[in-house]
Amino acid sequence: MTRRKQDLIELTARLPWWMSLLLGLGFYVFMAHFVPLSISGPFQRAIVPALTVVGYLLAGACVMGAIAGFAIQLKQRWLYESQRSLDQIRKLGWADFEHLMAEAFRREGYAASLTDAGADGGVDIRLTRDGTLTLVQCKQWRTRRVGVGPVRELAGVVAAARAKEGIFVCSGSYTPEARAFAERAGIRLVDGEALASMLGLESLEGEEAIERCPRCGNELVRRVARRGRSAGEAFMGCSAFPRCRFRRASARDPMPCSG
Repeated sequence: MTRRKQDLIELTARLPWWMSLLLGLGFYVFMAHFVPLSISGPFQRAIVPALTVVGYLLAGACVMGAIAGFAIQLKQRWLYESQRSLDQIRKLGWADFEHLMAEAFRREGYAASLTDAGADGGVDIRLTRDGTLTLVQCKQWRTRRVGVGPVRELAGVVAAARAKEGIFVCSGSYTPEARAFAERAGIRLVDGEALASMLGLESLEGEEAIERCPRCGNELVRRVARRGRSAGEAFMGCSAFPRCRFRRASARDPMPCSG
């Protein structure tokens, strides 16, 4: 009974708090008043009190779940309202990052619920809207870019669950291979720049906006020429090199493509 009570608390904590309270009231009325009406005979006197106790226990578990769910909602709202920069977001723990994203998607009109930690199957948040399911994976990586592996994993889970869409969210950036695969698989990628825009952050403290290649849309990175007439000179080159050979010395002075 204890394990089932704990499961009920965890289940109702994911529901809106008012729904959990209504569910608890329904459990109590059903067990303490409705079920006894169908019982007659010599066992009625012994069974009805036991059913009432069960009704109280179920209702109590729902009330505890409602309290826990309300606390989670307050935390998510606080996380959302307290963010001021992408740099601040990158200092969050992975759990807080997931709570932050759940609130962000909730404000976009989704019903958001976090999956169980350690058993997410490649999914951190489940979103529902208009009867459709969207699966979200979050990576709160501060220094490394997300490769194609995690994005491919999300695409597999989306297909298996027959979800409408898959969304991958990170506070950094993605490799060219990850972007190319996501485009083919229909996975929506949210990088640091898009995340800042999604949360309405006006500036990125200590961060420079990610520059995009005007030809293919991948990230521009700083490189140093190793040979030729420009050897030793720094330039901005496309991260998809050698597939894309765009480069420029500055934002206003494009250089001829090499090769």
